[in-house]
Amino acid sequence: MPHRNIRGILASLRQAARNLQILNPTSKPTRLVVIGSPRSLHPRPWFVHLEAAVFALWMARDDAHIAAWRAEGLSGPHLDLLTRLWTGEAHRLPELTIALQHTQRPEDILGGVTVLREAGYVLEEGEHITLTESGQQVRTRIEEETDRIYFTSWPSLTPEDLNWLCSSLKKVCDSLST
Repeated sequence: MPHRNIRGILASLRQAARNLQILNPTSKPTRLVVIGSPRSLHPRPWFVHLEAAVFALWMARDDAHIAAWRAEGLSGPHLDLLTRLWTGEAHRLPELTIALQHTQRPEDILGGVTVLREAGYVLEEGEHITLTESGQQVRTRIEEETDRIYFTSWPSLTPEDLNWLCSSLKKVCDSLST
């Protein structure tokens, strides 16, 4: 892929990262602002710069997600429980315990379900756990707020810029699959 296209892609991604930092100053600065600057495009291959840029934006989205669930007063483990129920991955305590066995202890899962029940986000009927309307709403709000925080950085790109960025990244992806 020609360097000018990569430089343009990286410039667009760097601008989005800068905008994210301006809009969400409490998050850690992303390394994207430095990665892939025109001076440093050599000697590393272009795809190393592109991968770093995409990864940094992925991490920025994680920062936006953390800000969103913290604003709702949830902890990471409680959000994980809520999410497993919200996505339908688990509906019973034993399923939650298996799904989260590598990240949470069974007693912490049980305690987390209690916290979510007391907040009005879940109902327990025996071992069966379901989200309440309030639980559905809070989880949906978290996704909406994540998107709002993250994508607010992108409006400085014109529709033409976004189309160019999308088609350029598609070409990169297509070239990697061959």
